[in-house]
Amino acid sequence: METGKRTDSRTHAVISAHFIQKVIFEVNNRTVAEVDIGTAIARDPVFTVRVKGAKRGDSIRVKWTDNKGEKGGAGTTV
Repeated sequence: METGKRTDSRTHAVISAHFIQKVIFEVNNRTVAEVDIGTAIARDPVFTVRVKGAKRGDSIRVKWTDNKGEKGGAGTTV
């Protein structure tokens, strides 16, 4: 994560901002939580989402989008 406020120690150029802006949590393709994030979040944040009624065989997925439009995600089955 980069806030856009640091400079490169060698070149003194500003390091452009690069951070996750949105995280979406899904259970069985249904959004159960959505988080908007800014530059004040830790480099390796931990999120906890409690979901009532989740059971064995349910699909869980986390998706994210950063400020440069890049996207990623991960998922598993309970």
